[in-house]
Amino acid sequence: MDKTWWVAGLGAAIVAVSGVSTILVDSIAIKEEMEVIFNGHSTQDAYDLIHDLHSSISSSDREVIRFMSSAYVNGVDFYGRTSSINYVVEDKRKLFQRWPNRDYYFVPIHEETDCKGSRCIVVGVTHFNVSNESGLSKSGSNKYKYTPHFPSKALISLS
Repeated sequence: MDKTWWVAGLGAAIVAVSGVSTILVDSIAIKEEMEVIFNGHSTQDAYDLIHDLHSSISSSDREVIRFMSSAYVNGVDFYGRTSSINYVVEDKRKLFQRWPNRDYYFVPIHEETDCKGSRCIVVGVTHFNVSNESGLSKSGSNKYKYTPHFPSKALISLS
């Protein structure tokens, strides 16, 4: 049975069609408030996790490897391949050894980001500048999709 609940004072409605609930709102701020009420976390929680990931990448090798060891679940979907944490950390370690000087930052695309239940999908663009002692440098931007899981605050997918 299809149902609609109005949330007084928030300008929002919860619509359940064929067992799937959707929050209908007039603004992003209200959507955030509704997500916190119904999911226990918000897209801001997901943005914070991705920001922490990028901040760690710009830090020392030891700090970033320690962070990476807890940032992914075992069996993470890592660019389309189910991977162990050890595989991901080793892959990142090689990248960080090649590019010891790193500056990464993430700009979320709010329109493509959504949280449902304990999972969020965060889409955005990572901008980077890297270099090494040999004088090689690289900079650019890539679009990524992250899927953090709450309450574990670990990534279950990266593409």
